[in-house]
Amino acid sequence: MRGVIPSVIFAIIGAGIAVYGIGEVRKAKATMNWPSTQARIIRSEIVRHPASDIGKPDTYGPEIGYEYVIDGRKLTGNNIAFGVTGASSDHGFAEEYVAKFPAGKGVNVFFDPTNPQDSVLERGASGKTYFPLGLGLIFVIMGCFFAVISWLMRSPN
Repeated sequence: MRGVIPSVIFAIIGAGIAVYGIGEVRKAKATMNWPSTQARIIRSEIVRHPASDIGKPDTYGPEIGYEYVIDGRKLTGNNIAFGVTGASSDHGFAEEYVAKFPAGKGVNVFFDPTNPQDSVLERGASGKTYFPLGLGLIFVIMGCFFAVISWLMRSPN
């Protein structure tokens, strides 16, 4: 029974990650129906995040900020798209977005009509949007697999 409980806990954690991932995918897909308005890029830069461990590479992330007006109210945002967050050791990842959204450029921004502060520059789900869902499912499968193996290999008392 010793090996079953940690495996089940592992699967439960995976289920939680998967549920979070499902929510992110739904939000990303919902952006396909969001209306758009004009926005202006007010900040566009690459931010370097120094590595916390010796021997690991620094990571780079795009920091894109924009402002837009909805119903006479000036709003700001910094979401490129769902799934496009964080940083990468590939400097090109950040360069791509900084080149695509340079400061001062006019762009379309897509916003949630029920909560206009929620906005993105790119609609839809990227491959990274599915990462939490996939990771969670892997945890669930592995947890269940090891729980079954542990249960089958238990010594009879």
